[in-house]
Amino acid sequence: MPAAIEVQHKKWNDVTVLLDTGEFSFISGYYMGSKTLNIAMRWNGEGDDPGYPKLFGNPVWFNLPKSMNFFILRMLSSYVELNTPENLGYKNVPMLKSDYDMYTLRIKEAILTTLNQGD
Repeated sequence: MPAAIEVQHKKWNDVTVLLDTGEFSFISGYYMGSKTLNIAMRWNGEGDDPGYPKLFGNPVWFNLPKSMNFFILRMLSSYVELNTPENLGYKNVPMLKSDYDMYTLRIKEAILTTLNQGD
């Protein structure tokens, strides 16, 4: 099961992990030279399973529509705010408070970037 930070793809630049619960992940970054922020997600999989989506057995990201960036980011922000690090963990392993705080900040920064881009 790859962690979000381990999913590398040459078409993505300046990738920031917005949330990685162990079960699923969201990132922001710039896809294929885009000048505006993209949001992507994936299910991480379990054990040797690279999760979904995957390409030739390698984990990749599923790009979400740019027109939905603000709404997806607000949903992520609400999701994190309405949970505790313990609830956001996976397989009875709580999320570290430092990770929880980092993800909260990164989501807010992505919201500001999206608003400044006009998306």
